[in-house]
Amino acid sequence: MAGYIGNYPTAVPLTSADIQDGTIGIADLSATGTKDSTTFLRGDNTFQAVSSDYVLLATVDASSSASVSFDGYFSATYKNYQVILSDVFPTATNGFLRKRFRRSNADITTSNYTDGGGGSYQYTGVGSGFKYFGSANGVAYIRCGDEDGQRGTSNYAHHEITTIYSPLSTNTYKVLTSQIGLTQRTDASNYNYTIVGTSGMLYDNTNALSGISFYMSTGNIASGTFKLYGIK
Repeated sequence: MAGYIGNYPTAVPLTSADIQDGTIGIADLSATGTKDSTTFLRGDNTFQAVSSDYVLLATVDASSSASVSFDGYFSATYKNYQVILSDVFPTATNGFLRKRFRRSNADITTSNYTDGGGGSYQYTGVGSGFKYFGSANGVAYIRCGDEDGQRGTSNYAHHEITTIYSPLSTNTYKVLTSQIGLTQRTDASNYNYTIVGTSGMLYDNTNALSGISFYMSTGNIASGTFKLYGIK
C-alpha cells in the first residue's frame, strides 16, 4: 500500500466492524417522525407511535373500601370499556357486590335500573343444573350476580368482567353485560355456583355517562383489584 499522512484510511465499503458500538445515535438517523421512547422505527424509515385497541386506563386495589369508582376516563378515544375485577371479598358475611353508572362524578342512584341473568350451579353432594336468578326492574343498582350468592370472606372470591357499551352516546339507554366468576351460597340450601352471564340497563335518560362504581349491599369491599380498560 502507498504511504499516507494522518489517520489510517477507512476501508471501502464500510463494514459493521468499522463502526464503534454506540457511535450512531437516534438523532443521526434520517427517518421522519418523532424519535423518542414512545415510538418505533417502521420498515419505511418512519418513526411511528405504538397504537393499541385495548388499553389499561386505571387500577384500584380496594382495602376496606366503601366503594370503588372510575370517573373521567370515558373519552372519544374509545368506543367501549371493560372493568376486570379479581379476588373481591366483602367485609360483611352478607355483603353482595353491586354497581351503578355515574354522571358528573356522582353515582346515579335513581330507581331506573333493570338487570337479569343466570348460570350453572351445584348443590353440595346433590348435583348440578341451571340457576336463573330472575330480573329486577325499577331498582337503584345493578346486581353483580344473584344476591343469594357470595357470603363470607374466605376461599370463594368474586371475579368479574363487565363491558360498558357506548357510555358517551346520547341516543340510547346505557347497557352493560358481565361475566361473573365463582361465588358461594352458605345458607341452608348450601350450593356453589358460577354465574355465566348477566346484563343491566339504566333507562332514566340517554345522557352520556362519566363512570361506574362498585360497592357492597352492606359493609365494605374488604379487598380486590379493579382495572378499567378502554376498547377502540
